[in-house]
Amino acid sequence: MMTNEEKQNVIENVVHELRPDTAKELAKIISNFLLAMPRINISVISQEELLGIGEYLLKLASYTPDSTLKDINLENPIEIVRFLENHEYLNDLITDINAEARKYFGDTSYKLELREDYETGEEQLFFLIYSSRAIEEDMIILHEFVRNYWLYKKEAAQGKIIIDLEL
Repeated sequence: MMTNEEKQNVIENVVHELRPDTAKELAKIISNFLLAMPRINISVISQEELLGIGEYLLKLASYTPDSTLKDINLENPIEIVRFLENHEYLNDLITDINAEARKYFGDTSYKLELREDYETGEEQLFFLIYSSRAIEEDMIILHEFVRNYWLYKKEAAQGKIIIDLEL
């Protein structure tokens, strides 16, 4: 039997690069496999473990392409989904931040990553903006974004979201 840590590693490796629609398809495959499993003798992974992986994939897939995590890369998807489940008030805000950031920074890469605040030890969700522009230009755009948008929305994040440039 797999330990919980091994199971978590398998899940993270499987879903690390998955988009929500792909996760949904994979969850369907696992579901069909579970239906056939009583006829199959497999000792590597138990039915309960596979079911657990399927449940995590369905949670990830519940964030459909036109929802909270649309077009955002996820550093650690399982933890991010759990974090957003525990802080549901952030879902609409993440969607709004994503849309607003695209107005300022355009069609560049965006990433969500959970990090621990070194002072408080609490988890924070980092909305990272990747850009190929010169750093000076990006800093000017980020300043405008913060001044025109984030200053008015920051309080709603309750200290749980940090927006930053990733170089």
